Amino acid sequence: MIGTLKDRVTVQTLAKTDTAMGVRRQWNDSKKVWGRLIVKSIEGTARYEQAGYSKVTHDLLLRGLAIVGLNMPDFRFKIRGLTYEPVEPPKNYDGLNEYVKIALRWVKEEDDRYPREPEEDENAES
Repeated sequence: MIGTLKDRVTVQTLAKTDTAMGVRRQWNDSKKVWGRLIVKSIEGTARYEQAGYSKVTHDLLLRGLAIVGLNMPDFRFKIRGLTYEPVEPPKNYDGLNEYVKIALRWVKEEDDRYPREPEEDENAES
């Protein structure tokens, strides 16, 4: 099982600060762990939708529940340059509480590497 955790996962936590302009939200890197990002099939996505969780795009397999708590809106993950948010609380994956699985959805952030909109070539003829 250890060999399957090949993705470097940055766990980010939300910091909220009261300012004169209102509440400022900032995501901070809290730790880096090894995990496995699994793309959901169409059937898998449909099962999540039937359970009431929409837009599930991936599952994340991590070792140990201590990595992320149950307050899901305060956590997100950066994996391979993309940002993902948890959709449901972590689930026991192996029956021993050694590994957990978290349903994720991809969210587009300004600093995500891809997919990007194609850039228009200024020199292209119309």
